[in-house]
Amino acid sequence: MSDRYSSYFLYSIILLIACFYSIKSLDFLMPYGYDEVIASWPIGHELTQASIHDFFPLLSSRFLSEDHLQPIAFLFTYLIHYPESDPLLILSISTKISFIILVMLVLYLVNILWKNHYKNLLVLIFLIFGQSIFFGNIGYNLGLNIVAIFSVLSIISLIKYYKKNTTQNLIIFLITLVLGTFVFENFFITYPIVTGMILVLFYKKNELLFGFFKVFKIYLILFLSLIPYFITHYIIYKTILPSSRIGIENTF
Repeated sequence: MSDRYSSYFLYSIILLIACFYSIKSLDFLMPYGYDEVIASWPIGHELTQASIHDFFPLLSSRFLSEDHLQPIAFLFTYLIHYPESDPLLILSISTKISFIILVMLVLYLVNILWKNHYKNLLVLIFLIFGQSIFFGNIGYNLGLNIVAIFSVLSIISLIKYYKKNTTQNLIIFLITLVLGTFVFENFFITYPIVTGMILVLFYKKNELLFGFFKVFKIYLILFLSLIPYFITHYIIYKTILPSSRIGIENTF
């Protein structure tokens, strides 16, 4: 059997196992106590009934006394909201779909980086057979899946810009970064990842010095992408980053 057909065979086996796991995960719906159920879903419901005047203030609503800024997450809940539907069912199905999209994007990213079937297989095996990753992200972590989707999209656009040096990819890189910051602050972990990738990519081709202008543009985009979040958060909460839990943590 050739390497090509061997890889296709392994792909088929892994995808069959993934389908089995996905069907089994339907037995475990998102619990009522999850943030998506007690915070995002009610705001999504209010957005469906809000006037244009109230719509945008609702997108920046806070849960209890916390100062998280997550309008993209709330907008997504608004888009999937269906009147008189079971929120657990809708959110659970959306979580599974978002995880499938995330896996496809990760495989696409790996293919852009290496164009190697076996590396794609290794990543797929890690995602499917990593039980905590698979059952957590396909069952409950809708918000984190959306964060990860924007994070992977930003890295894909960065790699494409590095290889093709087109303004279009640089603009897409900026847009995905800005939107990602407004999903949830977990997205900020993308910045050190991207920073490390830039250094590795340019160092491998000895372009840190000769490609200085190109590197500078990427770091400038990273800086500019944070400004909308910082300004919006400061206008609403008088701080540039969430700080509502700092006092709580200091009491322990």
